[in-house]
Amino acid sequence: ALPGTLPAADWVAFSPSAQSAILYSAPANHLQVLAGLPDAPRIAFDFDTAALPEQPLMAAVSDDALTLLVASGRSVYRLGRDGAQQLLLSVSQIASIAIFRNGTDAAVAERSTGSIHLLQNLTSAPAERVLVSGLAGLGRIQPSWDGGTLFVARPAILIVSAVDLASGSVTDFASDRAPVALHPLRN
Repeated sequence: ALPGTLPAADWVAFSPSAQSAILYSAPANHLQVLAGLPDAPRIAFDFDTAALPEQPLMAAVSDDALTLLVASGRSVYRLGRDGAQQLLLSVSQIASIAIFRNGTDAAVAERSTGSIHLLQNLTSAPAERVLVSGLAGLGRIQPSWDGGTLFVARPAILIVSAVDLASGSVTDFASDRAPVALHPLRN
């Protein structure tokens, strides 16, 4: 065990290549970012979430642990190392959040409108745009390894969609089971 880490976490989120992880404890109102995984783990960021306007329900972190996004049911914030909070997006119902391997872009799935929002240039001048909307039954999202496609689990309608980030075109793949999670395959 790494000294100083939370003894129990309500949820854990990994960076795109699992080089960093987020631990969150609601009872402790505490969030930690671990960096240097798997060989040289260290606590890179420690944050008291009582300072946030809403309780975090999910989060995303870059591989270098420098970009940290937390999301409540309706808002996405970027947290700075100094504890500063920057509201990036406010919507009706967030289903999922994912950061891309480049560490500067992220995607947010909004269930109420079936929209995928892209958050770009997170480390300099953050900007938001809607990539696609009207996707019924949104669930978890996962960027492709090369960052050119966003995979979207749509469990309510038994579909996994692939959304091209350049064009916004959507390709649907039917499933005989409800796809509730998406996990990248590792070599």
